[in-house]
Amino acid sequence: MNYKVNTERILFSPLGEEAVVFDREKNEYITLNETMFKIFQSIHNNEELEAIKNMLVKEYNVDMDICSKAIERALSELSEKGFILKC
Repeated sequence: MNYKVNTERILFSPLGEEAVVFDREKNEYITLNETMFKIFQSIHNNEELEAIKNMLVKEYNVDMDICSKAIERALSELSEKGFILKC
């Protein structure tokens, strides 16, 4: 399954290794930590979920299953907030 950033609802700006997301509907800012930002930015760059998983496993030296579950949680949270959309 692929996702895309909901650019109609949000604006985002990188801040070093993190990012700030502005939700236009709720008129609030949310900070994404380093890992969440890497997932978000990869989605913005149209990267496949498998590529995102491989990048995070390599970068953080974590087990593939643990990484997959963490990515699923991140995607669920970003989706629930309306920041990303399934396509």
